[in-house]
Amino acid sequence: MLKVGFLGPEGTFSEEASILYKKKIGNAKFIPYSTFHDVLIDVNMGRINEGIVPIENSVEGTIGIVTDTLVNEVNLKIKQEIVIPVNHYLMAKVKMIPGKVTEILSHPQVIDQCKHYLRKKLPKAKVRFAFSTADAARQVAEAEVIPSLEMPAAIASNASARLYGLKIIDSKVNDYPDNSTRFVVLAKNDHSRTGND
Repeated sequence: MLKVGFLGPEGTFSEEASILYKKKIGNAKFIPYSTFHDVLIDVNMGRINEGIVPIENSVEGTIGIVTDTLVNEVNLKIKQEIVIPVNHYLMAKVKMIPGKVTEILSHPQVIDQCKHYLRKKLPKAKVRFAFSTADAARQVAEAEVIPSLEMPAAIASNASARLYGLKIIDSKVNDYPDNSTRFVVLAKNDHSRTGND
């Protein structure tokens, strides 16, 4: 069975791209990873057959860790691409106004995609980085909250809010409404020619 790696846990935009890819290819085992680097290395070493990673965002540009690893550490081919629209949501354990949030957790790329929103709406909130947007949502769901003292929130996908039982406290907080990310499917062997290359 084909093994495909993606940045996990469940609820990431990488998982969303993986679900779309699975609809194209059918039966495969999808394996969540903690970092983009681990996905690329395991494809290169043959531990998995393919990996799905983001390579470029329409707002923030190239995903550095992915392109650096492709150039310097692995010998992989881009087999396919998947472009998905990306909307970020501010979420917490309880419904509240965004101004009550004291700490924001998310992936560094997402923090960059929401920097104007954060400066304008949450200038005093501390920012902490997580391995993925879904990891940020999980941490917020598991955090002990002391009302009126500590209110952490995550910026993640709508799917993450549902998965971890979080309340959406502000929608589409990315700075640009036409935000999209291009994901690539990487493998040791290239896709056969389609005639539309």
